[in-house]
Amino acid sequence: MWIFCTHVCVFCGMGVSLFLCTDFVKGLSETVQSGCGWECPKGVFSMSVVRYSKTRILTEGAMMIALATILSKIEVLPMPFGGSVTLFSMLPLVLMSFRHGIKWGVFTAFVNSLLQLLLGLDNVAAAANLTAQIGCVLLDYLLAFTALGLASGIAKPFSNRLVGAVVGTFGVCFLRFVCSFLSGWLLWGSYKDYYEWAKDLPVWLYSLIYNGSYMLPETILTVVGAVLLMRAMPNQFEQRMLLKLHENSD
Repeated sequence: MWIFCTHVCVFCGMGVSLFLCTDFVKGLSETVQSGCGWECPKGVFSMSVVRYSKTRILTEGAMMIALATILSKIEVLPMPFGGSVTLFSMLPLVLMSFRHGIKWGVFTAFVNSLLQLLLGLDNVAAAANLTAQIGCVLLDYLLAFTALGLASGIAKPFSNRLVGAVVGTFGVCFLRFVCSFLSGWLLWGSYKDYYEWAKDLPVWLYSLIYNGSYMLPETILTVVGAVLLMRAMPNQFEQRMLLKLHENSD
């Protein structure tokens, strides 16, 4: 119980912090723009004149990783075929990509994938052999979670910000599903005999049903979350400019 309470407290604290930062950044952006007469171009990738230091972006990335980890432990709906739907656990990493671009999005998602790998070493150990373990590391963790950082790149061709957010979010969720599907098909096919419903199915169909049963509702939930966040805080989907600090030699 105390672990759950701790998670809730941390989640609430991060949510409040992000909300306060949102108001501050929005106000600062409007102030700077009104002072210099510069207007942000339209689109999902509109660049705000708000300047963030690398330390600020790294700190935000760490917060998003922590938030994603906490949300991944909150199961909204256990699925009958296996797996479960979590509470927006992919959304913080998608948001990081939209806010700071593909480079920082992929970097943050990759660090998150390493954390997820550490938390899932038991799954890796359960693989049949070394080749399967390497495949598990790549498909179930490194590639699957790092793909979430590509959201801004997928959304870039769309001038409509809302459409771009939807397509970018759906795209990275689909990429994660593809990784899970390939893993189930190529690495975990022997486990289908543990499920009565899957014994007579081809391995690829077993993997499709198993992974699709939880990834489809997870994807829908993540896209809906992105749309709601886009509506409530549209400035959060504007990329921020990295401020390169130069030390004064004087």
